Amino acid sequence: MKIVLPFFGLIALPGIVYGLAFFGIIPAQKMADQTPALAPVLISLHLAKAKKPVHTPRPGAALSPEQAALNAQKKQLTASQAQLDKDRAAFEASKQTASVPAADGSTAPTLPPDPAAKLDAIYAAMSPDDLTPLFSKLSDTDVSRALLAMDEKKAGKVLAALPTARAAKLTRRMGSPVQTAATVRDRSL
Repeated sequence: MKIVLPFFGLIALPGIVYGLAFFGIIPAQKMADQTPALAPVLISLHLAKAKKPVHTPRPGAALSPEQAALNAQKKQLTASQAQLDKDRAAFEASKQTASVPAADGSTAPTLPPDPAAKLDAIYAAMSPDDLTPLFSKLSDTDVSRALLAMDEKKAGKVLAALPTARAAKLTRRMGSPVQTAATVRDRSL
């Protein structure tokens, strides 16, 4: 019995290793790829697959019609990609230096990529007294966007100069539930 147990272990151990490699737990294919001397053994045990030879045509050899068509398509795609890259670079360059003719024939720069940001900068430079009549003619969406882009103190002064109902509506639209003095006074009455 003492002799049978070690003998059984010697037989069982390679079987366990073979099973682990067969089911992919031990990466036999990777070992065959990395170790050329081990590859024939693993291939003969059906644990790894033989690499297919890569066919490279000789420089002077004639190509098959399929290979010639693929090479022609590859050249055409490379040329198309190069043309697209040139067109993209030209477009980016023209976008940076674009200008529109003005009424007097001179050229003026085009609008910046974000006209809303430019408007916000203009509104920020204006006084609250000048903004109030202007904002009375704009939509709530435009006014709330402009107020959110402004400095808090200036936006507060503009809101205070607007009629109370419009200021409350704009405040709700902007997402901050602030109570004005008029609404607090109306609730206490």
